[in-house]
Amino acid sequence: MNPLNIADAKAAVAARLAAGAKLNASAYATAELDQLRSDCENETKWAAHYLAQSIADKSRAEKAEAELAAAKERLRSEAMDDYASIKDLQRELATEREKVRVLREALENLRDEQNGAPLYTREEEWKQAMDKADAALAATEGAK
Repeated sequence: MNPLNIADAKAAVAARLAAGAKLNASAYATAELDQLRSDCENETKWAAHYLAQSIADKSRAEKAEAELAAAKERLRSEAMDDYASIKDLQRELATEREKVRVLREALENLRDEQNGAPLYTREEEWKQAMDKADAALAATEGAK
């Protein structure tokens, strides 16, 4: 063999090895780049899913807050209606108590003025009326 040819062969092999190393490095870089792209794509999908979930959660929370506000408003309205009804009933009760007071006084006065049955023949009816008057007076406020 010619030493020149051996040197040329060594140079050619070295050049081929260098080219192969470049190809291997290039293939490795391409594979790494593909992996990074895949990882980025997966992260983007996860971020999109997380964002969609967050938006849905926010939407549900806003809906729940709106429903709560509406329920509070209904309760406040019902409470105001109940308060008005209570005030009306208190006024009605005060009016009825005043009527009872006036009727009680009139019945007490009538009872005090009676000395007995006005007619002997009506004594039993008079006694029943006085018993009812006594029962009514005993059942009302301020009974003696």
